[in-house]
Amino acid sequence: MPIQIINFDTGGGGGAGGVVAAFVHADLAAGIYAFAHSLGSQYPTIVVYNNNDLIVDPDDITAVNTNTASIDVSSWGTIAGTWHVRGVA
Repeated sequence: MPIQIINFDTGGGGGAGGVVAAFVHADLAAGIYAFAHSLGSQYPTIVVYNNNDLIVDPDDITAVNTNTASIDVSSWGTIAGTWHVRGVA
């Protein structure tokens, strides 16, 4: 499944925006998802949602650089369906 990235702007003149990416188990490398958010921020706020649209607590999130974060969901085992991650600078 190709990675789907959706850029959005929340409006209201505040300039807040972010990115949402969808991923499935096949997108993981040893239980880790490489989230290419391209937000230009080393420490964006990141939220992970499972296939039931519930926020889940990943094992670890590593700020790799200003455009990428590594999200470890290995303790969740084989994830079912499509999960989403949202990043906001």
